[in-house]
Amino acid sequence: MKQLFLFILISLWTATISVGQNCTINAGVNSSICLGQPVVLDGSLGGPADPASIKWTLLSQPAGANATISNSSSLLTNVNNVSVIGTYTFRINAICGDGVAILMKSALR
Repeated sequence: MKQLFLFILISLWTATISVGQNCTINAGVNSSICLGQPVVLDGSLGGPADPASIKWTLLSQPAGANATISNSSSLLTNVNNVSVIGTYTFRINAICGDGVAILMKSALR
């Protein structure tokens, strides 16, 4: 009986520590833009996450472009200087309440 109880206790403990991330992040949908028009990154965060850990990053942009993110620590932010035709790729990441890092990419064309 002791062995069965110990097995159940170890099984429950193992199941408890193997839980995955407890939040989600969304960078929005890939979209098309017109040069000279305002560009907005509109991310969303679900579940327990540290809002102070939110960070947008510009991963790639066309040669000769000089785009910048207005406020990289805000879910909703503007992108400035989108002046070259091509694909601009952004990533948003944050830290869940359980310490797991999450990220998602989005592209503007």
